[in-house]
This record gives sequence, structure tokens and C-alpha cells, in this order.
Amino acid sequence: ALCAGTLPAQERASLELCEPRLFRALCTPSGSTNAPVDGRSSAAWVPAQGCPPFLCSDVRDAMTSLGVKPELQRAVFRLLAAVLHLSNVDFASDDEFSAARVADDVPLRKSAELMSIDASVLRDALTSATMNVVGAPPQVRRFNKSRCVASRNTLAKTVYAACFDFLIQTINAA
Repeated sequence: ALCAGTLPAQERASLELCEPRLFRALCTPSGSTNAPVDGRSSAAWVPAQGCPPFLCSDVRDAMTSLGVKPELQRAVFRLLAAVLHLSNVDFASDDEFSAARVADDVPLRKSAELMSIDASVLRDALTSATMNVVGAPPQVRRFNKSRCVASRNTLAKTVYAACFDFLIQTINAA
């Protein structure tokens, strides 16, 4: 509903939402050898099947009837848009063992902006870990490409789950 044209155009534009098929989080692999992750092309990704059509206004009406205020609804949509943009963050590296880097800053910056965090903090969280040992300076460990992908996916799932849990708690408290 967020990017399928049912969100008001101005709000969709402010969240930089486009066609659902352009967001990795809304697609499933088609079984082809081409996919947008790990060096494969995006042509093989197709929208997930089995989801009934619904309008964003239906979701807003349901949230309102359950006691979720409009400003919280906007925050939820903003966070969900951040997860969509996060799903499009790709990584590049020289080989499977070397440290990876964010291949394109655009989805990373948009996701960070929507989550109200600094893009460099998000980049570091996706591509490295800092180990603190008592009596020694912090050690930064850079992730390889597959670890970066796992980090991105884990963060996206965690943010989505936390948003859902928060909504349930808010509804139950109303």
C-alpha cells in the first residue's frame, strides 16, 4: 500500500517511494540466475504473490479505529519506508573475503534520513563491528559482503518487528 499508488502522492514523494517491484523487501526471487543481490541483475525479481490488494486509506482507517493517532501513523509509515530503502542497500568488495563497502549511498542515505540517524552511523553498523577489550583501544572489524548483507537483512527485520510490536502495544493500551 505504501508504494503501490494508494498512499497520497505528496506523502509517497516525501518518502521517495516508487513501484513496489523496485524494492527488494517487497519481492521474491523468481528462480532465475539473475537477482539484484550478490552480483545478479534485478530483472529476475518479481512482486510477491498472494497478498490481497488493499488501500493505504484502509490501513489508516483501521489504525485510527484502534486508537493510533495520525502523527504515530505517519511515523509508522516513515519507518516502514526506511525499511524499504534499507532493503535496497547493496555492497561491493574485491572478493568474497575482503572488506565490503556500500555500493550506492542513495538508499542508505534515504533510509538513515527516514530513521532520523546519521548515514555514516548506519553505514558503519552495516559494514563493521567494534570490539571493546578492557585495557586495549577499540578494534574495528570490517565485514565481507555476505556479512554486510546479513547485517542489513537483520537490521531491516529487527526494525520491522519492533515497529509491529510497538503498534500492538499501542493498540492494546488504547
